Amino acid sequence: MTTRRGAASLLHGVVFFSGIAGLGYQVIWVRMLSTGLGHEVFAVLAIVAAFFGGLALGALVLDRRVAQTARPVLWYAGLEAIIGLWAVALVWVIPSVNDGLALLIGPMPSEIWRWSTSFGAAFLLLLPATAAMGATLPAAERVFASIAGSTRGIGGLYAANATGAMAGALLTIFVIAPQIGFSGTLWVLAALNAICAIWALLQSQVPQPNGPTLRADRTALRENGLLIVLFATGLLGIGYEVAAVRALAQILENTVYSFAAALAVYLLGTALGAAIWQAFGPRLGRVVPWLIAGVSVSSLGGIGGVYLVGGSVGAVEPVLGTAMAEIVGAGLVLFLPSLASGMLFAELAQRARRADGGLGTAFAANALGAALAPVVVGVVLIPAIGVIPTLASLSAGYLALGFWASAHPERAPAIVFACLAGGAIAVVALAPGLSQAPAGGRLVQSIDGVSAHVSVTEDAGGEKWLVVNDSHVMGGTGSYRLDRIQGHAILMQHPEPRQALFLGVGTGATFAAAAAHPDLAATGVELLPEVLETLPEFAEAHAEITGTGALDLHIGDARRWVRADPTLYDVIIADTYHPAKDGAAMLYTVEHFAAIKARLADGGIFAQWLPLHQLDLPTLKLIVRSFQAVFPRARLQLGNLNLRTPLLVLVSGRDGDQPRLRDVMGDRVRGPLRDALDRIGLGTPFALYGGFLAGPDALRTFAEDGPLNTDDLPHVLFEAPQAQSAGKPPIDRVAALLRTFQPEPEQAVSLDGISGADAFRDRLQRYWLARTAFLKLGAETRITGNPGADVRALAPRLVEILQISPDFDPAYAPLLQMARRISQTDSKAAKVLLRALDRAVPGRADARRLYRDLFGAG
Repeated sequence: MTTRRGAASLLHGVVFFSGIAGLGYQVIWVRMLSTGLGHEVFAVLAIVAAFFGGLALGALVLDRRVAQTARPVLWYAGLEAIIGLWAVALVWVIPSVNDGLALLIGPMPSEIWRWSTSFGAAFLLLLPATAAMGATLPAAERVFASIAGSTRGIGGLYAANATGAMAGALLTIFVIAPQIGFSGTLWVLAALNAICAIWALLQSQVPQPNGPTLRADRTALRENGLLIVLFATGLLGIGYEVAAVRALAQILENTVYSFAAALAVYLLGTALGAAIWQAFGPRLGRVVPWLIAGVSVSSLGGIGGVYLVGGSVGAVEPVLGTAMAEIVGAGLVLFLPSLASGMLFAELAQRARRADGGLGTAFAANALGAALAPVVVGVVLIPAIGVIPTLASLSAGYLALGFWASAHPERAPAIVFACLAGGAIAVVALAPGLSQAPAGGRLVQSIDGVSAHVSVTEDAGGEKWLVVNDSHVMGGTGSYRLDRIQGHAILMQHPEPRQALFLGVGTGATFAAAAAHPDLAATGVELLPEVLETLPEFAEAHAEITGTGALDLHIGDARRWVRADPTLYDVIIADTYHPAKDGAAMLYTVEHFAAIKARLADGGIFAQWLPLHQLDLPTLKLIVRSFQAVFPRARLQLGNLNLRTPLLVLVSGRDGDQPRLRDVMGDRVRGPLRDALDRIGLGTPFALYGGFLAGPDALRTFAEDGPLNTDDLPHVLFEAPQAQSAGKPPIDRVAALLRTFQPEPEQAVSLDGISGADAFRDRLQRYWLARTAFLKLGAETRITGNPGADVRALAPRLVEILQISPDFDPAYAPLLQMARRISQTDSKAAKVLLRALDRAVPGRADARRLYRDLFGAG
């Protein structure tokens, strides 16, 4: 008996390690395949569905073979070996086919083609391993029966496997992959499969007692009914997880760690539920409808937990840290439903077991429902009715299933289901949406789409803002000027652009800059279709887009677009991707930069905008190193002078060519383009190159030696979320960059063929000195809201800055605004200010003109 008990205990440990590997594979394969299939939610959901589809097929096909074999331990060893060997093969297979997959899907696939190719490719690539995974639990259960002499081991084995899966979710994302990358992680996980297989082979040398037989339980739900319940619980359970993760994405940080936290909580609850059933299930009797009712009740409670997550995470984060706080938040939504689901699955699986099989078929039915869940919930329900109503509908689905199950001999009181129905209806009817209007403003538009939740808000000042998942602001009417600069500042560095590609559209303000450049055809690619749905709300920011056939907008994945689209572009502009958000790190990899370089025409330039307020300096250095690995002659510029949301941009020509001033600011700047540049303060070469920070050599010294951000080891994916939570003000990083770099004019732009080059050099250097003084003033000054006090504090310093560089318009324009603002309350101060401004910059007539407009001649 001791030997049997010890072997059975060891088997649970083996199944635990198998669970680590299985879930770890799922996490890694999704990320590896997404680089080829695309990061659209369609592709990601298709990969998850393909994973569960493989599990279902393997469990179904191998059910009887595993159940009827005399040596199930050898089957178990073989299955673990197949999983590990195919996982090792995928280390080379997936990267080698990713480019082909991108070409197969194409840059502009239909939804049906994108879904079917993503699912089909993932299904076939993963099938050898996933099919084997589908049969491991049935095989392990037969091994348990043979060595423990018991047919009631399913709950314990499932609990051990789910606990391992939870550990796999955490270890893979928090520990292993950040250190050795995705390929290295596959090797580690394959080693766990090898350990499991070796144990099974050693166990096969020990004489096995005959396992007990089990007659079919005719008092339970009949077999067909049992499979229906298993299928439905797989669909509803994974569907609830998909919807809950989408809801949590609007509340948590939505990083790679947020997803791992939600997944770990779900698996922990499932494991504990199965363990509880293993301990007490045999004493509970006929409980299927009651367990279904428990899942429904706990699901409704999880919906309530959604509204508590934000406050709970904020309360515990200072004590526990961001990762643990997100686990607590995910627990409010997912723990109780997954606990009840774990108990329910263990009960149903045990009922399905027969002497000639049954467990594999039961697992197949459950996995098939799980495979359909991403489509039914992610693609159909959430876009149609929203996240919260979807969660409530899934709870109601359990309710309907409970009614159906209670029609069998195991009846549950109808009052339970009536109460649940009332609860589900109340949630749908009364629960407020997760998106909230800003203080003093309003919620203009709210879209629960396939890809994300996207909303348009209007603040108290009447400015509209585009917000993704209630946290990431992607521009708005209040940032029109800065957004437009992001387009013009790069397009102006090419002497004659004919084709331009914008990766990321947002409100359309940056993309619309292309309309002012004559003979330029531009293509905009946006990952989130919901973002393009909001464009009518920002018509004033992109009015030029309408009415011209030269600007085309498309929905697509940026990575797949540059691989699959054969067009060669003169200019490619990549938007400011938030590096900490899940998936964005893959847009900063060496491989992606290399694919972009291949899409540049002769003389073409590429610009990658960087949100400095969302980066720490080590992450910035990592991105710079990765960029220079492909574009060694890269230059770094400061994109704006906003200390709250400072932007940087890395710019390089395909062959490292430096822009020439005579080409950039020559005869082309006239007509509509001149007007467009003047409106945003970019009409002079000093404004255009006034943000320059560093040339290639200084940039290389700054970046230092270190790792690169690659598809296999995306350091940004793992490091940026931690930097995001550091909370240091961005002005510290701006100041550090200004101290680090001492640029020379020739590093910014070639002055060959320019008369008065020495004078230009002097003026540009003075502009940079004024820039430093202006940023220092911004860091030291606090606006009080009192016009007179603010003018007295700021005006003299701004005039001093203009005395350093009369070309520094960022100081000139605010002084004009100040004079206009105080002219009604303190005309004397306004007159003094305008006279001082005219003396500081006598070459500009704006101050004299405003003086005449306000006070007449004098």
